[in-house]
Amino acid sequence: MEDAVKRHLRQEGFDALEAGEFDFSEIVENTGPRNADGSLKRDGTHGGGQAA
Repeated sequence: MEDAVKRHLRQEGFDALEAGEFDFSEIVENTGPRNADGSLKRDGTHGGGQAA
């Protein structure tokens, strides 16, 4: 039963990703390369989240 619930929730997650229902912009804003003082680098040289 527990495995069936996990599979169902996993499938719902994949379906939501495919439908574009997740907004990762806040995660992207708050993660990434850091400067020596701990602040986020904002120079755009780390790829900018663009897929190849």
